[in-house]
Amino acid sequence: MLQKGKQITGKRLKEAVLSYSTGDFNKIQLSNKSKKDRRLFCDSLQRFFDHEGWVFTEQTARQWIESKKTKQNGSQASLSSQRRYIAQLRAFTNFCIQRGYLMVNFCQWIAKPSEVLTIKEIPDLNDEIVFKAMKLGTTPNKGDRSRSVFIKKESYDAMMFYRFTSRRSGEMASLRGQDIHTEASNPYYEVTLKGGRRKKFPIPANLIEMMTRRQKNEKAFAVTPVTTIKHFRDGLRSSGVAEEVVMQCNNHTFRKLFAKEKYRNGEDISKIADAMADTIETVKKYYLGEDLEAMKRTVNNSKFIRNGIPMMDLMNEIMEYLKVKTEDERFELPNILMKDEKVSFDLSFTEEGKKEMKKLSTLL
Repeated sequence: MLQKGKQITGKRLKEAVLSYSTGDFNKIQLSNKSKKDRRLFCDSLQRFFDHEGWVFTEQTARQWIESKKTKQNGSQASLSSQRRYIAQLRAFTNFCIQRGYLMVNFCQWIAKPSEVLTIKEIPDLNDEIVFKAMKLGTTPNKGDRSRSVFIKKESYDAMMFYRFTSRRSGEMASLRGQDIHTEASNPYYEVTLKGGRRKKFPIPANLIEMMTRRQKNEKAFAVTPVTTIKHFRDGLRSSGVAEEVVMQCNNHTFRKLFAKEKYRNGEDISKIADAMADTIETVKKYYLGEDLEAMKRTVNNSKFIRNGIPMMDLMNEIMEYLKVKTEDERFELPNILMKDEKVSFDLSFTEEGKKEMKKLSTLL
């Protein structure tokens, strides 16, 4: 016999599924895609309960997940799909608790496949290519109407937000004007993360002006993540990036740049993971990669470090040299690689900068 609050049955369960499918209870209006996803989820639940009986317990929740692991054509559902199904079921269970249908969130005990197993490889693009693509993809054409020009500008700002905050697409889409607080002594914004948790993040200094303009908007950005990434991919194509790579690029491309920049500037991985609202394991494997660990090992073992010259001093000297030679202030800390006592670099923003780096590698 189940304790009270650990199951929903019959009429109350039908009422919960119907109420959840409408999304009318949400404080924040759902996007059309979210409404469709929720409706399809509830249709799937209804078909399952019609067949198995209208009882929602931990056991039937696990049975529903098992039923979704195999597609109608007999093939196995991907791990990312399985993660999504479990996340949907957890969200429904939370709704049932909030509305008094349940007292125990038994779905929290149903483990999701690790995100590390489901994330696809992220293309490794540098800032020069990314910023060029952002510009080309959002530059108005002669025949563009005012609405198209506006959407392109919004897309550019959304990409800037992605690049310097590392937010996910859903987090950007759900951000409201009232969540932005540039008037605070330490400007911040508050966003809804995956799973519904709310968290505050500092606003980068270079985004404060842009974010201030959005405080009075109902939605911070008047553009969808799909449209934003479409403009980004258009810009990548115009930059000559191979189509295969273009189609792999999304907001995770910006997250990877964010993580690498922070890591190269000496920030601890745990702090980077916290800023990205992600796990250390995922940040290490998918956003930083082994190349940065190799960079740190080779530089620390190089003749410069052995001779007592601090690595940061060496990097700062290189950056100052490049700024003077190229009059370009946009350099990050360069990725310094050692091979046979020779130094090479893999980061620059201009052709002139690349030439100067080549000269430096020869001199050093």
